[in-house]
Amino acid sequence: MSKKIQPLTYYEIFGLDKGTGTIAIGNRYKKLKEIYTSSHSLMRGLMSEKELFIYNQLLDQIIKVMNETELRKEYDMELTERLSSLKTSFPDTFDIADIVRRYDKHLQKNVKKVVHQDVFGREALVEPPLVKVDKEMLQSMVDNMENVEIGGEQLQAIREASGISAQLLCDKTRISRFVLLCIEDENYKDLPAATYVRGFLNSICRTLKLDSSFRDKILKDYIGRMKRVNNKGIVTDTETNHE
Repeated sequence: MSKKIQPLTYYEIFGLDKGTGTIAIGNRYKKLKEIYTSSHSLMRGLMSEKELFIYNQLLDQIIKVMNETELRKEYDMELTERLSSLKTSFPDTFDIADIVRRYDKHLQKNVKKVVHQDVFGREALVEPPLVKVDKEMLQSMVDNMENVEIGGEQLQAIREASGISAQLLCDKTRISRFVLLCIEDENYKDLPAATYVRGFLNSICRTLKLDSSFRDKILKDYIGRMKRVNNKGIVTDTETNHE
């Protein structure tokens, strides 16, 4: 028999005790907002962009209640009555269906443009899942990389020039967003052995429709670069005969 999920108070969601001061609550809110972003290494493999968006919306609505003296008093008085279910533990204004619709609306943008706020409340660019591809520019970029060692920065540039967002590439290759970002950021210490990374790179190249000769260059350059860095102090995959 599955255990029923118990409702949480606003204080428990923030990881604080009832009666915590406004300043401490504000500081915890800022800390949580810093952690629950796609750029935070702990979150990359734990929550999707949509889940992070929903959680951030929840934090934003809770802090409005906690910062208003009268609203907080009213909440504290009704605390024992309102926690009858998981749904009633959320703010009355927290409509998940509406929040998801607003998130999906962001993804439906067909051009990149600056918006007042991104999904985490910061001013930023909204990236569409797919943009129009300038094939001549893409080919020119690939040609210019013939004499350049291919690393994460180049892979990201090729992906973006191909009109494919990080999330779409993950969906097509079934590579986790965490692994893809580690590849593009050259965060080798969090990547698996070179044999597995080689497989990820093959999947990326096929999805980006790169020709076989350039794919071979990517594999040779990236894996060689990865092993050189790891050999400076990190134990690496000993399989070197696959290059």
